Amino acid sequence: MFKWIHSRIGIKLLVTISIVLILSMVSLNYLATHSVMEFGEFSANINEISIRNNTNAFLSRVTNEQAGKYEAIFKRIADSSSMLAKWAGFLVDNIPLFDDAAGDPNDELLLYPPNGIYSNRPSQKTMVLYWGSPIISPEIAAQLNTFSFIDPFLAEARKANPESVASFIVTKSAICRYYPNIHSVTRLSPPTEYDMRSSNFYAIAGPEKNPKRKTVWTNIYQDPSGQGLMTTTSTPIYSKRGEFFGIAGISVTLDSIMNEILGNKGRIQDKAMASTFSFFIDHKGVIIAMLPEYLRMFGVEIDTSKLVNAGVVLESSLLSSSNEEVKKLGRNMINKVHETTRIVLDGRPYIVSSHSMPQTKWRFGFVIPESVVLASIQETREGVNSTVGKMTKRFIVVTILFLLGSIFIVAVFLIKSVIRPLGNLSRAALRVKDGDLTTSLDIHRNDEIGALAGSFNNMVSALRKGKELEKKYALTLEKKVEERTGEIRRKTEELQGTLHLLKQEIGERELAETALRESEEKFKSLGENAPDIIYTLAVDGIFTYVNSVWEEILGHKREEVVGRYFDDFARKEQSEGYVQDLQRVIERKETIRDRSVTLLHKDGSLRFFNMSGAPNFNSEGMVTGMVGLFKDITEQLKLEAHLKQAQKLESIGTLTSGVAHNFRNILAVVLANNQLLQMRYKNDPHLVRVAETIMGAVNRGIQLVDGLMFFSRKQAKYEFSVVNLAEVIRETYQLISRSFDKRISITMDIPQSLPVTGDYAALSQVIINLCTNARDAMPEGGELRFEARKEDGNALAIISDTGHGMDKETLEQCFDPFYTTKEVGKGTGLGLFTIYGIVKDHGGKLHVYSEPGKGTTFKLYLPMVTMGTTYIPKDEHVIIKGKGEKILFVDDEVEILEPLKELLEELDYRVAYVSSGKEAIDKYKSWKPDVVLLDRNMPEMDGINCAKRIIEHDGAARIVLVSGYDEVGPHGIDTETRALLKGYIVKPVRLKDLVEVFSRLFNA
Repeated sequence: MFKWIHSRIGIKLLVTISIVLILSMVSLNYLATHSVMEFGEFSANINEISIRNNTNAFLSRVTNEQAGKYEAIFKRIADSSSMLAKWAGFLVDNIPLFDDAAGDPNDELLLYPPNGIYSNRPSQKTMVLYWGSPIISPEIAAQLNTFSFIDPFLAEARKANPESVASFIVTKSAICRYYPNIHSVTRLSPPTEYDMRSSNFYAIAGPEKNPKRKTVWTNIYQDPSGQGLMTTTSTPIYSKRGEFFGIAGISVTLDSIMNEILGNKGRIQDKAMASTFSFFIDHKGVIIAMLPEYLRMFGVEIDTSKLVNAGVVLESSLLSSSNEEVKKLGRNMINKVHETTRIVLDGRPYIVSSHSMPQTKWRFGFVIPESVVLASIQETREGVNSTVGKMTKRFIVVTILFLLGSIFIVAVFLIKSVIRPLGNLSRAALRVKDGDLTTSLDIHRNDEIGALAGSFNNMVSALRKGKELEKKYALTLEKKVEERTGEIRRKTEELQGTLHLLKQEIGERELAETALRESEEKFKSLGENAPDIIYTLAVDGIFTYVNSVWEEILGHKREEVVGRYFDDFARKEQSEGYVQDLQRVIERKETIRDRSVTLLHKDGSLRFFNMSGAPNFNSEGMVTGMVGLFKDITEQLKLEAHLKQAQKLESIGTLTSGVAHNFRNILAVVLANNQLLQMRYKNDPHLVRVAETIMGAVNRGIQLVDGLMFFSRKQAKYEFSVVNLAEVIRETYQLISRSFDKRISITMDIPQSLPVTGDYAALSQVIINLCTNARDAMPEGGELRFEARKEDGNALAIISDTGHGMDKETLEQCFDPFYTTKEVGKGTGLGLFTIYGIVKDHGGKLHVYSEPGKGTTFKLYLPMVTMGTTYIPKDEHVIIKGKGEKILFVDDEVEILEPLKELLEELDYRVAYVSSGKEAIDKYKSWKPDVVLLDRNMPEMDGINCAKRIIEHDGAARIVLVSGYDEVGPHGIDTETRALLKGYIVKPVRLKDLVEVFSRLFNA
């Protein structure tokens, strides 16, 4: 046996096969592991290149989109600032017009110590500040009135830009209107330490730094009112003449930028993206906004404690970083529109993508760690290495086992029964290959070789039979293929028809769904953008929808309304009527229009609406409820009430004007006779006291008439001159000290001189009215005190009493016309209203302080005249006698003629009088008087027509008109008539008034 092995195949064959198997397995192991590693590394490199390229493109696109989004936000804010500046410029050009229409909002301003800044109450929607001077001049008051019309636009600008925290204007005259009202006046420094006009947001928009009048953005600064770090867009305000008037601005806090903008981590939704962040720099590389935790990473240190006011901005820049790569990044961001670069921060690589923002000239940067981008590559490499290690271990074990088994099997197989039988089989197979199907093996063994030989013989026999059957089967198979093909073709056609119908059905359903979505979107857009409340109700009266306007008008959030009944928000006494309206709509399918309803605000107040409603149908035509809207008419009703009140006041003004005219005629008779009594019996002390008492009553009557006339005309008539306010107070003191109840103690502490510009009589009326009010407040006696002094360029007069005082409600209404707390017949309600108007016309201010049981104090501020100006002393009424001049009186009130005639004759004038216009013309022609005193209102022919007739006769006639009406006002005279006259005297006629007119005419 061993000889056979040695001679036929031997040990060499066995050894060779074993060596080949070992080498093959080793080589296969090496090739497999190396190929896996090479393929893994190749795939990782390809993926890394692809990921880097895609990441750069993706980050560039995301940064561009985000920069565009933020640019749009900042542009919208800047456009709103520009629109505010245009409206403010329009108001600047029309200050006289809007000053008359605006009312007196500056009256609400209070001086806040110790900073000396004026501001309105916290309850007002818009904060108003004024810090230009301690006194609000008429010019500043006009500006305050005018700029109150900018408030709705400030509110709209704030609402249109939810990213902002405030909208405001700051004028060159030191006025600020700021929405919303944060009432920051108590936190502001005095103007000597901080002035808004020196702030960065004001300076950068001014003519020096912004000659092209563009809308500009500030860097981040510290807000002086305590709102933290912010940036502001500023637009200069110019008048039509090109005069710089101030700035309009909208502010955005750093918190808003961080939360609304930098808080967005991009569009990639991945947990790993939590390490990404964004930042802004300006066109010089100065950091605008960056989360604090990343500043140190960029090598930048910021000391926010140095940002003490709005004039100091952040100066830290990427170009000043301690990291050279950060400096290079900053230069690239400044010089390039968009850039994607790799940078190492704190030993870690990052990818930074940036894009410019033309509106603000800022640059937007988006930062992502490189490890996030290449995380999948590292995972691939680690996976390949792990797989290769496991494969190598397993392959070695399997190889050893396989080699041992293979060597054993091969040896046995070769030794016993493989090689020789296989040789025979090989040769027989070659013959079969050549086409000899008669070949047969003569091997009869019960092992695999024997079975293989039998199988070979059976195979050859089967091949012979198969050859014969092949021809028959080919024909049968061809026929079946044709039949099956036809059947498949029919099924295919049926399937195509079914698919076509299915596509049609799907298309129709998609169109229906698209139409439904569009309808829903249109309804939602209409509902959310409508100015009125839109609602839907179910058939049982429950709200199923309300738009967001409900919360704006009525205060309830939407979720507080939906699901509740309609009558939950209505007054109980009106609920039944609303239920009937709903039944009409639901059951009768009627439509209701302009139904007046009253709903409850969340704070309990009432709001008034016009309600409209119609049935709400479903797709089957059934009524599912009610849809409609509520139109808020609350403000409209208020305006209508104000209009009625204004019309009522106008009617009262017309009536008072007529009453004043008649009353003046009555006073004229009393005054004329009293002046005659004073002149003839001046040496009789008893009669002098009686005459003085009558004169006091007449003066009070004149003051009442003047108050009525002040109320009835739009503007009072004054004769302004330099007046000593101290003298006015002393004269009042002398008057009331003799006439007031002796239980009232009167004290006075005033300087010698307080020169102001004003009308002596009007200022006297102010002081007397205040004293009269003080007397009425102390029916049981008390103390009345006069004080006066100079204060901050003003003359300050203080009149205080120890009377019963006023409560809060009375204090708020005390200056309203016809408001009085006195009994009927004891007060007109015009006293404080009149003096308030007089003080305002004099450019002054009147403040009142009072508490029940603690008395009342009035403080009167009037601007003092400039240094070196002398004041005109009070007229001492020197009576100058005549020289026989002829005076003609014409008046249908005969009671006044005789005493006036006697008065003037005592002064050496020659006097005649008549009682009608026709008699006056005849008397003038026959007597030729030097002056004609002509009553205006007479029957048959009034004074004006009579004057014209006289002047037609004698162009040099000197005519003075005497009337119970003022020269100006609703019943005044026109310019043409005024040119015909030499004077105009208002009744009652004082002797001094007559003598002054005669002196002027005869000495001219």
